[in-house]
Amino acid sequence: MSAVAQEPRKGLPRLETAARVARARELLESGKRTQVALRGLTDEFGVSTRAARNYVRRAFDQLAELEREQRPRRKIEMRLTLERLLASAEAAQDWKAAVQAADRLARMDGLFIDRIEMLVADTREGGQRPMTPAEQRRRLLELLTKDPTLLAEALKHATARQLEAPKPAEVEAEVVPDGA
Repeated sequence: MSAVAQEPRKGLPRLETAARVARARELLESGKRTQVALRGLTDEFGVSTRAARNYVRRAFDQLAELEREQRPRRKIEMRLTLERLLASAEAAQDWKAAVQAADRLARMDGLFIDRIEMLVADTREGGQRPMTPAEQRRRLLELLTKDPTLLAEALKHATARQLEAPKPAEVEAEVVPDGA
């Protein structure tokens, strides 16, 4: 025996901790709720709830890291699937499916904004209501002031009807009382 006594190690060996974190991850990946996973770890390993929470937290961290690593690959896979779906829908002349696939592709590229999101105004009560045409024009003016290139882009895609000036009667009908 050596003259120097070894101090006992604090905590568990790394392999045991890794096994417990792996078990927590298995429980979470199998669809178990966090509370069920905690209870399972405390029962299986005889650990405290605090220790089980630590293992579950580490498992969540591992899953989050895995998600960050896999996200680009999964996005490419989804894009390829949608492109195949679009092509097969067009070939079958299933226009509804084709439009849905094209819509999903546009959303993936950030090219689509829901019209509903753009055309609502907040109310005093904290809710939302549809914008009037006059409010829509004011909002458009705000956006054009921030980015003048939007107008050139919109004009490229506008139809003749959309470029017509509103009739005076239409403008008067859009006046919003101050209380609204």
